[in-house]
Parts: sequence; structure tokens; C-alpha cells
Amino acid sequence: SKGQSFYCPVLGAAPKWCSFLDNITEELEEKDGMLENKVGDAGAASTETIYEDYKFLTRSEIDQLGIQNLVGTPLLRGYMHGFFIHVGLYNRVRAVAKPFEYNEYRTQKIKERMEEKRASRIA
Repeated sequence: SKGQSFYCPVLGAAPKWCSFLDNITEELEEKDGMLENKVGDAGAASTETIYEDYKFLTRSEIDQLGIQNLVGTPLLRGYMHGFFIHVGLYNRVRAVAKPFEYNEYRTQKIKERMEEKRASRIA
């Protein structure tokens, strides 16, 4: 029969094949430390997630953004079938990859507002 394996952070670092457990453990310890130091809402449940400041990207999205060279670096954390990237870095990369995205969004919103004003006019 097979024995089940368990990860005990007290015993040392996680094996190489599941190194993401070290990252999760560190983030949970930081989160617990912040909750203990928090003044005010004592005992209030925290709704933060571990990867709140990260965005999940698939391989195709990485190819579209042109950041294949970051695969294997600490900037992209491999997880299951994709990668986690910090939101700030993602926004900067997206701004470089698609420089006119904001202008297109802005003109679209202006057109929508103009259509709403035209529709509300009395004929």
C-alpha cells in the first residue's frame, strides 16, 4: 500500500518537485504576522487571498505579451498550467505590448456616452 506524504514546514524546505509550497508557506506566515500586528478589528476574519496581488497567465497570454524570456525567473511563478505575475509588472508589460489600448477604450466610452445623450434628446 502507498503511504501518504505530508509537508511539514518545521522540518525544512519543500522538495524541488513542489517548491511552490515554500512560497505559499512564506506568504501565509507573513499574513499571520500582519494579522497579529493589526490594531483594531481583533478577531475579524480576513478575506484576502494568498495571490491577491498576482495575476494568473496561461502560456498563450505570455506569448501574446512577449514575455517568454521571464519564464523560469522569480518574476513568473509557475503554478499548475500557467504562471502568476505581480499585478504591477503585468500592467507595465501590458502597457508596452498594447500601447493604444487605453486610447481605444477611452474613445469607445466617449462614443457610448454620446449615443446615450442622443437617445435621451427630445425629438
